[in-house]
Amino acid sequence: MKLCIFSFIKRAFDLEQHINVPDDLSFFLCLPATLIAKSADGQKLVCPDKTWKMFERTGNRLWCIQYNDGNVNRAAAEKVCREHGGTLTGFENEEEFVYIRDTALKEFKKFNLPKGGGYWLDGIRSPNCYGPDNNGCNRLTAFQWSNNLTQGTFAFTKWSDLFWEPNNGVVDGEYENCLQGLLTYEAPHLNGAINDFQCSRKDTATDVLPYYTIYGFFCGTSAGPPKLENPNKSATNDCSTEEEPDCEEEEAEDCSPEEEKKTHSRGA
Repeated sequence: MKLCIFSFIKRAFDLEQHINVPDDLSFFLCLPATLIAKSADGQKLVCPDKTWKMFERTGNRLWCIQYNDGNVNRAAAEKVCREHGGTLTGFENEEEFVYIRDTALKEFKKFNLPKGGGYWLDGIRSPNCYGPDNNGCNRLTAFQWSNNLTQGTFAFTKWSDLFWEPNNGVVDGEYENCLQGLLTYEAPHLNGAINDFQCSRKDTATDVLPYYTIYGFFCGTSAGPPKLENPNKSATNDCSTEEEPDCEEEEAEDCSPEEEKKTHSRGA
C-alpha cells in the first residue's frame, strides 16, 4: 500500500527530517506505509512480516491483511488466523475490497478452477436476523462483525446479486450464518462479492454452484511496533588482550591456546 495523503506525508517529513515541506507542493509524495506509519506517540508501526499488507482505516487505525490457502470451514480458518496472531478479517473500504478480490484472483489461479471459488471473511449473522428471509433484516443489518476490529457497513453493500444475497439458505438443517467472498468467473463483474454461507461447510457439489467451495481465507491484525531482538543474549567469554589482559586459571578452558599458554607460563 502507498499512502498518498499529502497532509499525512507532510507531517511525517516534518517530524522525521526536521524540515518543512511546503503546503503548495505541486506533486504527491507517495511512500510505502511501513516507512511512515506512526503511532500516536511517534513509534513506527509495521505488519508482522512481508506476507501481510498494510491499510489505513478510519480513526488512524493501521490494519494488516494476509491471505492463506485452505479448504477449511470457518472455525478452522479462524484457528489458523489466531495462530498467526490475528483473526478473520472483513474489509472497510474500496481499497481493501479490491486488494482482497485481486489477491484471491491471483492465488486461485493455481487451483485451475473452471467457474470460481470462495474464501472466508469475518462476518456473522446479527442476533435478530436469524431464520428465513433474514427475519426481516435488510442487507446492511443482516450481518455484523464478530469483533470491533473491522467496522462500518461498507462491505454489506457488496452482496452478490446471483441469488439475492443474503438469502439465508438451509443445507442439512444449517442456515447461512457466516460470510464468504466469491469469485465467479462466468460473471466477472461480481468477483469479490460477498455471500452468506453455512459456517461448518467448506465444499459444495462441483457441478452445482462450485464457486461456493472454500479455497482460502483472509486474516487481519493491527499494525504494531517492530519486534526487537532479544537483548539478553549471553555473551561468550572473550580472552582478547584488550578486554581481559589476564585470564584466570579457572577460565583457561575458554581461552584461546595462545592465551592459555601465557597463563601457564605465568604460573610456572
